[in-house]
Amino acid sequence: MEKSSPSSWRSFLRLWLVLGFAYFLIKFAFNLGIMGWIDVRPVAFLELAVVPLGQSVVFWAITRRARSGAAGTQPEQD
Repeated sequence: MEKSSPSSWRSFLRLWLVLGFAYFLIKFAFNLGIMGWIDVRPVAFLELAVVPLGQSVVFWAITRRARSGAAGTQPEQD
């Protein structure tokens, strides 16, 4: 099992923050514009953290696998 580099953790955290910010804005605009109220229950705040986290894990794992597969198939340069 290989260890992840600190830069990969930083990129994962950055991805989670970007997806979290986008999800927050979309959810806020939808709730305010369509529903007419803002959900401030504790479960709503948990949802704001967990949904982008799940998206980040899936996206990061898929792109990480693609990067590692592409890195292993590149020809060596002299």
